[in-house]
Amino acid sequence: MFLGLLAVVSLFCAGYAISVFAVRSSHTLLPGNEVRAPRPLAQFPGLAPPVDEPAGKIYILVMGIDHRPGKSDEYQPQRPGAPEDPGRSDSMAVVGIDPATKTASLLGIPRDLWLEVPDGRGGWTMDRINEPFHTGEVDRLPGGGGALAAQAITHNLGIPIDYWVDVDFDGFISLFDALGGINIDVPSSLTATVLPGTDTGAYEYTYFPGPQHLTGELALAYARFRLDSEGDFGRMKRQQSVVLAAREKALSLGWVDHPLDIWQKYHATVSTNIPALKLAGLALLARQIRADGISTHSVGDASAVREVVIPSTGAAVLYPIPEAVSRIVGETFGDPSLSASTLTQLQRLFPSAGNSSPPQGTIAGTGAAKQSPAPAPAAGEVRNVAVVAPAATSATTAPASVDSGGAPGSSQVTGAASTPPTTAPSPSLAIPAAPARPAIASPATSEESLPLLVPPPH
Repeated sequence: MFLGLLAVVSLFCAGYAISVFAVRSSHTLLPGNEVRAPRPLAQFPGLAPPVDEPAGKIYILVMGIDHRPGKSDEYQPQRPGAPEDPGRSDSMAVVGIDPATKTASLLGIPRDLWLEVPDGRGGWTMDRINEPFHTGEVDRLPGGGGALAAQAITHNLGIPIDYWVDVDFDGFISLFDALGGINIDVPSSLTATVLPGTDTGAYEYTYFPGPQHLTGELALAYARFRLDSEGDFGRMKRQQSVVLAAREKALSLGWVDHPLDIWQKYHATVSTNIPALKLAGLALLARQIRADGISTHSVGDASAVREVVIPSTGAAVLYPIPEAVSRIVGETFGDPSLSASTLTQLQRLFPSAGNSSPPQGTIAGTGAAKQSPAPAPAAGEVRNVAVVAPAATSATTAPASVDSGGAPGSSQVTGAASTPPTTAPSPSLAIPAAPARPAIASPATSEESLPLLVPPPH
């Protein structure tokens, strides 16, 4: 009888311990789907919910990296003796997930946004927001480029990034081809340069208005295109439509039902700091978010940024307007505290951004100029910056060459190994060239040279 009683007590203790573990760990592993003990049992120690409130929002930084293995840059084979370029964050978006309401918000961040970023040596400098990833990878910092990029977003926009995910060009193409491609409704005609997953050479492809089925490489080219009248803003809208189309395709194929199997198969194409133990819970939460529960936003439109050309480097960057950017951040994630923290930080960096004088900040080189860094400015030094006045932009030009068999609702390849599309960029911005490519520029209608002041050290 003693052994029987001991067995019963042991089973009870084991069951109690398992129940406590399930209740306590589900708050972390199953956000929005926490395990809760029945009300009578919830009074026992360890079985009450960890907190009275539901799990807080989850913020994930998603990045597309302009890196291709074996190449010094995205277009040219690796030069003898040249280190492989790890690339920069070609596209960036913060995904905010609310486990309580089963909703999500996407905030697109333009890669040319000029902010205070980690310099890789424990300090901060002014540079494009796409630069921290490159710095973290080149300097082999803890967490690599993903961790440093997340740190930059939190520092400038106040968004507490929980996780980051990045995928390079080849990984993007592989994942989208594994999905069987995606279906996109193209709003207007455009011709983009396609970078194939193989070494067959770049080519031009024309996307006509209407429903399109895009393979991995065509989806990548569509998402990266920005040589139309909307520039980076239109680019981010296309990127968001591609992401949402991929989500719908993944749901239809049941990928989120088997997250660990998918992870085992494709983890080599994606880098992330999301623990494997949390994948199942996040996948379950993603499946519960309806399409109409996802909102998309961007800080890249004309109301939130100013287009600026730095004469010393030729770099074209985007200065944030503090009031507008902070409002967008707060409205995107429904959190006034985020809006307040963003406003405080951006007003410190750009106290004159909303006035006729240019924003203030430290010029310590741009992503393009890091190959040959210029001497860092001293405190109080004045440098010139050209603020380009907005000008009316023309509509996207029609494709120069379209296959005669093309018709509305279809797309045609317009040439192999040809030059990039000839669509003229907006005259309001002198667009910087990608590394090792010819510069693309258009004359500004008006320009004034204004001082860019170095703020005192903080």
